[in-house]
Amino acid sequence: MIEKERRLREVQKQFDEMCSEGAKKKQEAEMVVATRARLLQVINEGCVRIEKLEEYNKKLHNRKLELKGNIRVFCRVRPILQSDIEVMLKKMSKDYMPTSIQSKQKIVELKKNKGYDPKVEDLISY
Repeated sequence: MIEKERRLREVQKQFDEMCSEGAKKKQEAEMVVATRARLLQVINEGCVRIEKLEEYNKKLHNRKLELKGNIRVFCRVRPILQSDIEVMLKKMSKDYMPTSIQSKQKIVELKKNKGYDPKVEDLISY
């Protein structure tokens, strides 16, 4: 009888240990399920964010192409020719005297013995 009680206590002890291990495993499994659910939620939020960013990127790309197509040529520049250099050197020489002055309103022809006084807005004679 004592042997049976001792054996019963051992079996009860093993059963209690198994129950506590089972409870731990159940708790771990619940944590895994909760973590998995949270990860799926984060992935879904990331996918939604990626879709919005891709849509925004497409809009920016289309806007860039639209603006690129709307750019027009305002000025064309060609390389300097030898004849251009000669003209510039001639203009830079001491003998060169301009024949006209262009202001915002009009072009004024210069004549000999006339000059521009900065205090007066028109041309005057010396």
